[in-house]
Order: sequence, then C-alpha cells, then structure tokens
Amino acid sequence: MGADSWAEITTWFEWERLLRTCDQIVVTRPGYELVEAHGAAVSDVRGMSEDDVSVLIEGHTERQAFFTDAAILEVSATAIRAAARAGDSEKLREPCLRRSRNYIEKYGLYRN
Repeated sequence: MGADSWAEITTWFEWERLLRTCDQIVVTRPGYELVEAHGAAVSDVRGMSEDDVSVLIEGHTERQAFFTDAAILEVSATAIRAAARAGDSEKLREPCLRRSRNYIEKYGLYRN
C-alpha cells in the first residue's frame, strides 16, 4: 500500500485484524518520514540491498510493516480512483496495467 493509505489505515474496517493477519508493505515516496506504527512492528528497509531485506524477512516472527522506497512509477491511487469514477479511460491508460484497467472498467470499481 502507499504511505498515504498507511497513514489512514485506522479508518479501515477491521484494520487491527488486518495488521495481525499479514505483513504490510508500505511504499513511500522520496523524502517521506515514517509515521505512527499503529501498534505494528516496523522495519524501515528503504535503501537496503535485496539480500539484506531477504535476511531480515527470513528472521522475523511477528507481523510487521515494511517501509520501502521501491516505487518505480509515480502513481497516485487517488487519481486512479477519480479517473475510474469519472469513467475516463484515457486517464486510466498510463498508470494502470491493461489487465487492471480492464478489471476496473468491467466491474465498475470506484463508481458511486
């Protein structure tokens, strides 16, 4: 999930259960400062090598939130939802993979 979603996770339905059920991978943008952990253990893996991250993941026993800066594309989930809500296929074309875009359009996701 994006860092903006992580910041608002306490508004999600059964968010505490989610944090107990699985690890979270939180992708940050450059310059992002870590925010409250919401009771979850946090591992900041930004800038770590793939090998170091693998060792860290293999060694953990409790559910964690892993913060990474591994975003390759500058994509806004908010903009994707707005384009889907407006039925604007052109604005969905660049940030979404074809399969994702087709799924969003087929099932009318993010529409009121």
